[in-house]
Amino acid sequence: MLWVGRSAVVLLGSGAAIVVVLVLWVGGCAARSVDEGDYVSHNEAVIRSVPQYPGAVLVNSYSIGIPKPGGLNENGPPYGAFDTWHVYRLPPAIPVPAVIRHFESLSGWGVAMRGGNPIDEVTLRKGSASLYVMASKSGYEVSVDYDGYGGPGH
Repeated sequence: MLWVGRSAVVLLGSGAAIVVVLVLWVGGCAARSVDEGDYVSHNEAVIRSVPQYPGAVLVNSYSIGIPKPGGLNENGPPYGAFDTWHVYRLPPAIPVPAVIRHFESLSGWGVAMRGGNPIDEVTLRKGSASLYVMASKSGYEVSVDYDGYGGPGH
C-alpha cells in the first residue's frame, strides 16, 4: 500500500510539473502577441491619412491577426501584426485603372509591387507602413499594416 502511495505521489508530482511547464510555455507565447487594439488603431490612423477615391463609399471594415512564425496555431495567436481592411463601393462607371492610378499618385507613397493582368492591385510603402489596394468593377479593398510585418502584398 505504501509503494502505491509513493508511486501515486511521484506520478502526481510529474504530472503537475508537466502541467506547470505547459502553462508557462503557452502563457509565454500568448504574452508575445502584439496588442490588437493598439495595432489596429495605428492601422486606422494610416487609413484616415490616405485620400480615398472620390465617391467611394465604405461598406465594410475588419482586422485579421497575422500569426507569428513558430506559434502554437498557424491560424491563431501569438500574433505579430494585424491587417486592417476597408472595403469601398464605387459607381459602376469608374474604371479599375483609374482607381489604381489614384493610389499610385499619392504623395509620399512609393509603389512596391503591382499585380494582375490588366493591373488591378498595387502595394504601396511609406516608411514601415504597407498599403495594399485591390480594385474591381464594383469598388476596391484597402489593407493596411502600419508596421509592415506581413499580410497581403508584403
